[in-house]
Amino acid sequence: MLTKFDSLFESFKNTYYNYDYRYFKLKKEHFQFRENIKHNINLIKEYLKITELAAYIDSDTLRITADSYVNVDVIVNSKLFTVIKPRKYSISDDQITTCLVNHKLYYPNKIHEITFRNSITKDTISNKRLSVIY
Repeated sequence: MLTKFDSLFESFKNTYYNYDYRYFKLKKEHFQFRENIKHNINLIKEYLKITELAAYIDSDTLRITADSYVNVDVIVNSKLFTVIKPRKYSISDDQITTCLVNHKLYYPNKIHEITFRNSITKDTISNKRLSVIY
């Protein structure tokens, strides 16, 4: 996105410089917009990240907690079992607050394999951010 934004400015840079008296203003605005776009991209990356996930498996019950703002796909035995919403949102005193939700799920069959995936980016959650207790 930044590359396309820069290429648009760069393709007309000589024209602006030679024929537009506002060249320095346009150059400064381009830089400010570019920094704003870069900042927003970083905010979105942080929002989409799953920091940590803990799961406890006790025979037919799964208990899952995730520190994330995006939904998490729970895949059991290579099939999508459910999608959990890791946070609960509430409004108090004109402020939006969040808290983590502990999910208790019933799964009647034997669990041979369990994986967790970011439901937006479809990235599998790595082992360094995952704690599974059987």
